[in-house]
Amino acid sequence: MLPEASQQPTVSVVMITYGHEAFIAQAIRSVFSQKTFFPFELIVSNDHSPDRTDEVIREVLSENHDNCEVHYINRASNLGMNRNFMQTLLQAKGKYIALLEGDDYWTDAFKLQKQIDYLEQHADCSGTFHLTQTVDVSGKVTGWFRPGYPAHRFTTVDTFRLSVLFHTSSFVYRNRDYKITEDMVALPGLDMMLFSVVAEQGYLALLPEVMSAYRLHGGGITSTNLNSQEKYHTNRIRIFELLDVFFKGKYHKKINRIIGMHQRMLRGKHPYTVSYRVQLKLKKLFGIKVHE
Repeated sequence: MLPEASQQPTVSVVMITYGHEAFIAQAIRSVFSQKTFFPFELIVSNDHSPDRTDEVIREVLSENHDNCEVHYINRASNLGMNRNFMQTLLQAKGKYIALLEGDDYWTDAFKLQKQIDYLEQHADCSGTFHLTQTVDVSGKVTGWFRPGYPAHRFTTVDTFRLSVLFHTSSFVYRNRDYKITEDMVALPGLDMMLFSVVAEQGYLALLPEVMSAYRLHGGGITSTNLNSQEKYHTNRIRIFELLDVFFKGKYHKKINRIIGMHQRMLRGKHPYTVSYRVQLKLKKLFGIKVHE
């Protein structure tokens, strides 16, 4: 039995989009395909896209979606990714928030149900995530976003890494006021900081299943905003400096170590990749490439 869309939503799916005319339909339909025993809402926020994204969204939203309530925001001017995201979060009425950007999509119709079941059964858990596959423009699977985790529970310290712990499309977390600062909003990598801030309220749990797809394409956030090693490492250093301030030095030793590693990479003294041995093993076993 499907929940009534008019009920207070258990989950708010927050989807921001910009210039995703070729991908947004698949993203939205992957949300419509969710099978749950609870009501959920989808909030789509188009950040004044210059292409046909608005037209495509309106076409897809005219399709049947009785299983969820939909709210569409078409910005009159471009706010930028992070400000669009933060303003859209303010509209979320659900007990939990699920994230999905307009160029990615979910691959499991029971994704939301599985993650909410876990959160409902574990009050000390603040968020859940899962495995993510990478796909190209056509949707062909090219690899995994991050293979191999040493555990199924992760704390704040575990989120302090050279690269992000998991992909945004896999994250479902409790809807609380996490006190995100204006300085955080101003930087690329807000999702990475959000993961750390949420983890401070309770552990993050891995559900070891592939339930979403991260699309690699020329117009993606990583491609457009962090298109050089210098920009990438400089931005990461600033992210960890802000996190050190946010947590009032509580994790200074670990954060300072990560900052030092990025500083060495800027000087070309510590190139970071998945080890060659691991890459060979993954290629031999699964025929996949690793994307950090």
